[in-house]
Amino acid sequence: MLKSCEIYAVRIRLQLVAFICSVAFIASACSFQGTYDAFQYNNRLACQGLPPSDYEECLEGSDMQYEEYQRQREKLQKSSVD
Repeated sequence: MLKSCEIYAVRIRLQLVAFICSVAFIASACSFQGTYDAFQYNNRLACQGLPPSDYEECLEGSDMQYEEYQRQREKLQKSSVD
């Protein structure tokens, strides 16, 4: 059976691999949507390392679709110009 420190080390390694994959994906992304999707994916992976009590709340911050994000972003940009 794995000790808690070994489980933590495995989680850290998995998160590091996910982060590296996300960075590679972002570097090759051709659009803002690709970049946004990569960050959202990385955020969801990071949520997996949290205790169940925090997991759902963490996922709620990672479930916004790109179109909704874009609408909110444009709305904020317009309000800051006015």
